[in-house]
Amino acid sequence: MSTLSTLPLLAASGLVGALFGAVLHRGRFCTMGAVADIVTMNDWTRMRIWLLAIATAIAGLHAGALMLGWDISSTLYASARVYWLSHLTGGFLFGCGMVLASGCGSQTLMRMGAGNLKSAVVALIMAVSALASLKGLLALPRVEWFNVVFIEVQGAATLPAILSGHPSNTVAFLVAALLATLALASRAMWQFRHWATGLALGLLVTTAWYLTLQTGFVAENPDTLEPLWLGTYTGRPEALTFTAPMAHWLEWLTLTSDGTKRVTMGMSAALGVVLGAFISARLKGKLHIEGFRQTSDLKRHLAGGVLMGFGAVLGLGCSIGQGLTGVSTLSIGSLITLLAIVAGAVWQLRRDLRNV
Repeated sequence: MSTLSTLPLLAASGLVGALFGAVLHRGRFCTMGAVADIVTMNDWTRMRIWLLAIATAIAGLHAGALMLGWDISSTLYASARVYWLSHLTGGFLFGCGMVLASGCGSQTLMRMGAGNLKSAVVALIMAVSALASLKGLLALPRVEWFNVVFIEVQGAATLPAILSGHPSNTVAFLVAALLATLALASRAMWQFRHWATGLALGLLVTTAWYLTLQTGFVAENPDTLEPLWLGTYTGRPEALTFTAPMAHWLEWLTLTSDGTKRVTMGMSAALGVVLGAFISARLKGKLHIEGFRQTSDLKRHLAGGVLMGFGAVLGLGCSIGQGLTGVSTLSIGSLITLLAIVAGAVWQLRRDLRNV
């Protein structure tokens, strides 16, 4: 397929990313903040927003599978192998890192777009760490120590497949309904900004799935005669995730002259988050430059960036890539990573509180 044929997909993915960044900025949503609110104030509102986003993404993806025939089993998340050690360790490290860095990967991109230079530094360090984890020095322990530890099941390692013995949209809709009920059980969630933010984030993840599973799907590649998903890095269906695309941007910027690097939908979406947040901040008059004031703050954010870059690659995704996109498939690995991210964030938050 020619590069030209992917341009509409890249543009659409960039638009989805821009809307995602704008929603994060306008809705003031942050996955790290959702955990921090519970630990420090026992306020579950932002966690309920996250649950509503997950419920919406689950329902949207499985509605597409039911009505449009989307093949969820073709995604990376629906593998038969559960790399439980990678998911646990990577998720925990990422959770610790996002507390140290004042936000996860999507929050880092959003804040960078709004003028936060601290987040720009974190994004760069995350990209270096993630690239080293994908292809460099940190890839060695990842492959030799963690990727050799897994559990293999028959079929797809997803919650519907395990509970019903086969991929089941019914199970997925029941899970989505339960999560949505839990999310909306609080009166605070009925404020427009809260429920609209959760709904919008989930719908944008569904839209990202639509672009790869529907618009970018080619049933038979003329060269290989195999199915092809245009514009993705893995050649398989992808939706929103942000850590690996940061690494791919760094690789593209430094090695593009060798002719082998290309811009993917994930990269376009990540750039879109920055641009969407910039436009939102500019329109609201909240575009402010902010930098480091103390060396200790710089050290903390650098450590957070390193942990998030390595943790996301090890756990096969970040708090959005696994905690929203991956969980929408109800992958067991994604659920493990999500719980480990929350556990890591709680541990680091409580450690910070003890040291105050």
